[in-house]
Amino acid sequence: MRHIWFVVLRGCAALLGLGLVLTACGSGTTLEWQRQATPSGTFSVEFPGEPVPSSEEIPGTDLIAHLLMVEIGEDAYGIVELDLDEDTAFDLDGAVEGAIASAGDSLAEEAGVSSDQVTATETSRVTEEFEGSETRRYSAELRAGDRVAELTSIVFVRGRTVVQIMAIDTGDNAEVVKRFLDSLQLN
Repeated sequence: MRHIWFVVLRGCAALLGLGLVLTACGSGTTLEWQRQATPSGTFSVEFPGEPVPSSEEIPGTDLIAHLLMVEIGEDAYGIVELDLDEDTAFDLDGAVEGAIASAGDSLAEEAGVSSDQVTATETSRVTEEFEGSETRRYSAELRAGDRVAELTSIVFVRGRTVVQIMAIDTGDNAEVVKRFLDSLQLN
């Protein structure tokens, strides 16, 4: 049996890396909130802008991750769905640890710095519940040189589908992050 200790290797890495390379969200940008269904139609989220869909094959598997993401300045908001096959096990705590570890690697690559100049440190993790599924809600501080961002995410498995909703906040946008994460609904 295969084990996936990450949630969407490339899709998650792309989202995690975006938070430190663009321009600021808190600079007077007017947010246009809109509810968008995930590609499967199973979930919906209220995004602070128009999300862009993409799909990524998980290297070494035949699994496809489906991502919806919106970037607002340096901040990013996204949701990923990954349908697991019958031979794939999934560990929520392993997913949290893997996502945080891969965030550091992704940030180093995006920022063009060595990995020793980047840190990704877990700051909180709690077990919660979403529509009958056990979840992990966690945060991590991401540092690349003098740039700092906070990753906040919820990950869970419903049936054979892994779902991860995440936000990267480079400023003081806690209310936007909370509204985004709390907007997750089962359709």
